[in-house]
Order: sequence, then structure tokens, then C-alpha cells
Amino acid sequence: MLLCKGYKIDNAARKRAVRTFVLVSLAAVAGVLLLKFFPYTRYHFYPVCPWYALTHTYCPGCGTLRGIDHMLHGDIFGLFKSNKIGMLFMPILLWEYIQIGVQGIAGYRLPELTLSKIELYILVVLIIAYWVTRNFVSFLAPC
Repeated sequence: MLLCKGYKIDNAARKRAVRTFVLVSLAAVAGVLLLKFFPYTRYHFYPVCPWYALTHTYCPGCGTLRGIDHMLHGDIFGLFKSNKIGMLFMPILLWEYIQIGVQGIAGYRLPELTLSKIELYILVVLIIAYWVTRNFVSFLAPC
């Protein structure tokens, strides 16, 4: 994984970053409040995974909503119990969120996480392997 050098961005890109940051922040706050006051375990109006509904097998994202719900209600390792790969991708999502915030506030682009073609292929193969394996190994299945 390579970190590219950061650089200053123009005003149009900065305005887009501010809009994106505000929208993502509002969506995240709304999602957290929804899960905090209407827990997944008690209320059953949350959507079912479309992949699971069609195939009755787990996709790489199955269990993420339950895991976040567990985390919000005090079970710190809830996401890891429900979706192992989801826990691994949280720092990347957090870095991207910070990246957009810094672009909007400071007008400066932080170093990006970039993957070479071979690293990208390896990542895709690992996600597919996780996808298949979690349907046969109970340790990887969502709790």
C-alpha cells in the first residue's frame, strides 16, 4: 500500500468536499440515532440483506448492521463478532471520512491510500474467499 503525497485543492473541489462531508456526517448521525433509539435486536423494520434474501447465503457485508448495533449498545467487539472483515475496513472508512473533512475545512488533500493492480486483485480474491468461506465455517458466520 502506497501513500501518495498530499496537495492543495481548488475552491470547487473544496466546496464539493464540504457538501460531501456534511451529507456523510448527517447520514452517520441519523443512522447512529436510529440504531441507538430503535435497536436492531428489538425492532424488525430494518431491511434484510438482498443477497441473503435471494440465496440464503451470507455476503461479505452480512452482519455489519447488527455489529454496529452491538457496538452502540456497549459491546465493543460486536462488529468483530458479527462481521470480521467489516472490522478490518472500519479504519479505511474512517480515514476517508477524515480525508473529506480536511479537504473541506483546510482545503488540503491528505495522502491517499492507493493500491497497485496486483494489490487490488489480491484484495478482491481475499474478499471473495471470505464470502465463500463464511458460508461453511461457523466462526465467520454472522452472530
